[in-house]
Amino acid sequence: MDADIKIGMNLLECIQIPELRESTKQSIDLVLNGKAFSDVKHQPEPDIYYEFNWNPIFQNNEVVGVTVFIQDITERKHTEEELLRSEFAENIINTVREPLLVLDKELRVVKASRSFYDFFKVNSDETIGTLIYDLGNHQWNIPKLRELLETILPQKTTFDNYEVEHNFFYNW
Repeated sequence: MDADIKIGMNLLECIQIPELRESTKQSIDLVLNGKAFSDVKHQPEPDIYYEFNWNPIFQNNEVVGVTVFIQDITERKHTEEELLRSEFAENIINTVREPLLVLDKELRVVKASRSFYDFFKVNSDETIGTLIYDLGNHQWNIPKLRELLETILPQKTTFDNYEVEHNFFYNW
């Protein structure tokens, strides 16, 4: 809504996107028929979310006007979307039966599967945020693993038949 909004201006004149203008017209029609409601509109370019709270103004049981409170909820929507993606990813990670780690670009642990915690007898406090090579008293500081993570992986989006075999000691 980049229009220069002035008091008394028609709300539809403020809306630049035709699809958003049409859905707002439908909302105005509903509230003029006496219905109070809230809805969320998304403006794709730029990626902005607005929450509209519509209320009819009654006088002698007749709708004589409309109030609409419009709030930019973009940050809230993006946070909700990120949370959903995070929960979805965590649920997938926890269904994997093999020990699994998720690393950030600095090779620090972001998430670990329940299988990882159970197999290596560790908890999230000693795992999350830790550089992979520092895990388990540095037992993950394996030359072939370093080669994979630091040399091969950054250069290739996929790779086949690359295996690192290592025997871990359980006296972590």
